[in-house]
Amino acid sequence: PVAARWTQDVAQNPRWSRDAFQQIYELWWFKKALLDLHTSPGDLQWIYFPTGAHYPLLLTYSLVYAVGIPFLWFLSPIATYNLIFLLTFFLSGMTAYALCVRLTGNRWAGLLGGTIYAFYPNRMAHALAGHLELISTYLFPLYLLLLIETARRPRWRTAIACGVVLGGSLLVQPLFIPYLLLPATVACLAGEVRRDRWGFDHRAWQKLGVSYLLAALIAAPLFWPVVHEQLNGQGSYLQEIGAVRFAADLLGIVSPSPAHPLFRLLGSAPTYTQRVAPDDWRIAELLTYAGLVPLTLGIWAAIRRRHATLPWSIMALLAAILSLGPLLKVNGEIVTFVADGVESTVALPYALLTNLPLLSLNRAPARINATLMLALAVLASYGLAELLRRTGRIGKSALALGMCALTFGEMLVIWPCPTTTPHIPAYLSAIARGHNDGAVVNLPVTAGHVQQTAILYQTVHERPVFDSWFQRALPVFPDVALFLDGLLAPSSILSQEIIPATTPAEIAAVTRAEGCGYVFLFTPYIHGVAAEAHQARLTEAFAPSHSTEYGVAIYEVPAGSKKPTTLVYALPNNDWRYPRRGWHDPEEWNRKPARWLSASADLFIYSPDARRGRLRFSALPYTDAHRLQISVNREPLPPLVISQWITYTTPLFDLSPGLNQITLQTLTGCNVVIGDPRCSGVFRAASGDQGQKGECAPYITAERCISVLFQDIRFVSNDAAHGVEETGDTPARFPIEATVGGNIRLRGYDLPDEPRAGRPFPIVLYWEAIGPVSTDVIIFAHLLTADGQLVVQHDAPPVGGVYPTSRWVVGDIFTHRVTLDLPPDLLPGPYDLVVGMYTYPDITRLPVESERPYAQDGLIWLRQVEVLAVK
Repeated sequence: PVAARWTQDVAQNPRWSRDAFQQIYELWWFKKALLDLHTSPGDLQWIYFPTGAHYPLLLTYSLVYAVGIPFLWFLSPIATYNLIFLLTFFLSGMTAYALCVRLTGNRWAGLLGGTIYAFYPNRMAHALAGHLELISTYLFPLYLLLLIETARRPRWRTAIACGVVLGGSLLVQPLFIPYLLLPATVACLAGEVRRDRWGFDHRAWQKLGVSYLLAALIAAPLFWPVVHEQLNGQGSYLQEIGAVRFAADLLGIVSPSPAHPLFRLLGSAPTYTQRVAPDDWRIAELLTYAGLVPLTLGIWAAIRRRHATLPWSIMALLAAILSLGPLLKVNGEIVTFVADGVESTVALPYALLTNLPLLSLNRAPARINATLMLALAVLASYGLAELLRRTGRIGKSALALGMCALTFGEMLVIWPCPTTTPHIPAYLSAIARGHNDGAVVNLPVTAGHVQQTAILYQTVHERPVFDSWFQRALPVFPDVALFLDGLLAPSSILSQEIIPATTPAEIAAVTRAEGCGYVFLFTPYIHGVAAEAHQARLTEAFAPSHSTEYGVAIYEVPAGSKKPTTLVYALPNNDWRYPRRGWHDPEEWNRKPARWLSASADLFIYSPDARRGRLRFSALPYTDAHRLQISVNREPLPPLVISQWITYTTPLFDLSPGLNQITLQTLTGCNVVIGDPRCSGVFRAASGDQGQKGECAPYITAERCISVLFQDIRFVSNDAAHGVEETGDTPARFPIEATVGGNIRLRGYDLPDEPRAGRPFPIVLYWEAIGPVSTDVIIFAHLLTADGQLVVQHDAPPVGGVYPTSRWVVGDIFTHRVTLDLPPDLLPGPYDLVVGMYTYPDITRLPVESERPYAQDGLIWLRQVEVLAVK
């Protein structure tokens, strides 16, 4: 099927992966970057628009994608990919054949070795998952062949060829260097040393040294940017988890593909094969079947030809052990045992490598199966050669061909070879011919298949794209794609949001200001009514779509000169691949929209000009107090302690002209709950009457990780240009400087309402620990007459003891709301408002350092307030 439709479809199993779309893009991008843009392919200028991204690791794959440049002169990117896909099998088989013939001296044995190396199951699974860099292994056997030739017959042309081929081999996939090329080199050299009775001509060593120097000169310039990035501590984005998940199972070596055509004929596959390597996207990493024929012949060779095969046997054994990963798995489960009442796992040698520089970047130990299969191809060819030596002349060819046929048959992963139809809308060609040079945003940006399809589409429309997925989530800031994804999404199921609403005109102006020329909406990834609402919002902002072919609604952002004049807010849509990041869906609390924060999430504010101000919001913690770290354009503000359902205000900060990305993160993490916490008696008891705000919503049944509930998020400008006077770098409307007990500072206060007899009088205090606080104290607020007589008071530990002062962290801002219940018979007139702290039960006030009145009495005088009469 691939050969028949190689110019139309893509050689990959759509049930397993869409990674081939990315490989097609990388082939196209190498040519585009080098020949058209005259830049390094590692500078990804046409994705993550407008900032682009720097991905030097891509340069270490240069051989994989540079070979496509000649074909792209006369073939489409899809046809080029399919052609290279097919060539990798032929070339891998041919080079492995040549290596095995050189080692065994038998062409029939070489044919078996080539068959094993070209079609082993892990390689086939990676091929059908679109992992071109993991199947471009055809140079490895050729390098080993030239290494052997240089050792046996040292000649300069052979040595130079060996160095060039090794240089190319180093530029396939970095993990192959320590896990395949290095052990294979040692095995070959050890075999040659043993063959020549522990020594060979010094000229061979000399020429091999030149080979390795030449290879280093070829590869080093392309590896240096990655090494430099790692040395400077900038490569953390390359770290990915998966060493346990994507490790080989102990039964994997004898577990064929669950999608094998024989099992289809029988009606079902053995259940253990599904547990070892499930027939889904995981099969490419977990399928490590070695084949019964290769294993049998390999063991036979290791016994009968142990002198010649010992280095290869050791290489195969080490590769098999390392591919099992850091923990032993059997039948799809991690093996555990109990000793002295303690449950433990079985650690394996790979665990020692997980913390080593660069080696730890390999998230899939099962990929070391490539090393095992190269060694097994050599061992099996030795085994077949030994078997053929004992066979009559007439039966040799039949035996060899039979072994090759059996090996190919048992190694099949799936048949026929599946393909994916790319479904490219015809309108993309019109975009390529058009005059609108704006970038493309593909919605929803958090859908993985959308990201992969988007870069495939870019090879046709040739416009930059905002969003992408390029082997890893690359560090990009600000994330304009997430901003546009949230801005262009329809309103929530509630009539309002926790941020100010935007008009269609504002949406169009901001989208245009960010350089966006087209919006692609992939409706198959937006279900039901939401898809219709999404299209309606885009139509209202931009005009009807130009095309809806294959479910992709394409909107053009109209040209215009109108600029945004007000702040525009957006919340990114959830990407629940990361359950501890993002906003949960909106709910109604106290008849107003609210959203739970997981552990962290972003808020975007587009500002038409530079502004100075504060972020203000209402918030409620889930059960315990939470420390909230807010960072504005990566600059952290002092953490806020969220302990009550009140309005919180950050210290002053600056908004830059254009897009601002604000990150909110709870330093205390999030709590896993099921359903609406208002339905939980535990939450009600912990939060007091705060948890009673709004009815329990029994329709919320999902498991969520929540921390803080937010409402009414607003940026409050605080500069003269926007009508508000500067009040200093403090969250308080009325800043003051007073120190209590030497380690606590009152930074200011707010008075949300005017004091009136017969009504509660709220006071918001902003405390900060400036040193460690070891004791718990009582915070009091008193209303005094002019002669110092106490008339109303509120004395209590912070938040009723939920967040005592001994838990305060230096630098955090603790927003504390207290309420004075003014009696109805309180006489109108002026009163002094004072606050302070004392220890309990000895009722000793903490000393106050301040220039304000009453400081000598351990009191902080806030101001004189005018109490109004009862209405």
